[in-house]
Amino acid sequence: MGSIIICLSKAEDAERLSQMLADKGIEVDHVCTTGEEVLGFISEERGTVVISGYSLKDMTCTELQVRLPAHCEMIVLAGKDKWDMCSDDVIKAELPIRTEDLIRTIESVSSRLEARIRKGGMGPGGRTDEQQKVIEKAQDYLMENKGMAKTEAYRYLQKQSMNSGNSMIEVAKAILGE
Repeated sequence: MGSIIICLSKAEDAERLSQMLADKGIEVDHVCTTGEEVLGFISEERGTVVISGYSLKDMTCTELQVRLPAHCEMIVLAGKDKWDMCSDDVIKAELPIRTEDLIRTIESVSSRLEARIRKGGMGPGGRTDEQQKVIEKAQDYLMENKGMAKTEAYRYLQKQSMNSGNSMIEVAKAILGE
C-alpha cells in the first residue's frame, strides 16, 4: 500500500481517524488540516491516498484535488448533501462511515492506484485533452443510451474502473467499442 494522508479541518478528528485506522492495521503517514500541508507531504516515490473532508482550513477538497499529482487518489468523507459540490474525480464516502467500509474503500483505492502506477498510467489530474474527450464521449453515450445524468455516468465509469482494475480511459473505450 502506498502512503496515506488524512486531512480534516479539525486536527482532533484527523488524529482520531488516524488512530482508528492504526488500530485496524492501516498505517497513516501524515495527518494535517490544510491542503497546502497535504501537497508538502506527498511522496514522489509511491502512490498516495488522501483522505479528506469536504472543507479544509485553506481550500475545499475539489481545490485540493485539482492540485494533486497523477500518482494520488482522493477519498472525500462528506454527507451526501456535499457530493455534488465535489469533483467527479474523487471517491466519495458518506458520513457517518463505518470503519470496515472505510478500510475497504482505502484498500480498493490503493490497489487501483498501485495497478495504475505499475501500468504507467496517468491519474485523473494528468489526463491529456484527448483522453478527457474519450471519457466525455463515453459519458455522453451513457447519458443518451442509458438515461443517466452526467454525474451518474461519470460515477459509473469510475466504479467500472475501480471494479475492473482498468483505467477510466480503458473503460470508456470499451463502452464506446474502441
